[in-house]
Amino acid sequence: MHSEYWTSVQAAIDHIEESLETPLHLYDIARYAGFCDYHFHRLFQQITNETVMDYVRKRRLAKATNIDREICHLHYMD
Repeated sequence: MHSEYWTSVQAAIDHIEESLETPLHLYDIARYAGFCDYHFHRLFQQITNETVMDYVRKRRLAKATNIDREICHLHYMD
């Protein structure tokens, strides 16, 4: 696989990570990476073994879980 594809997917992942608290759509993420949504969806899934939106949901859930843990920890310390 071309290294430019890896670079584009990594750039998209970086963009997703920076934008988790905002609405994210496949179309916008694909455009950010420089691809049409159809091609980018296939490319992302081939490289990461998950769909773009599954990745977004997983990362949002992980972030929310970490925030909950921090709140519980702070509450416990009070």
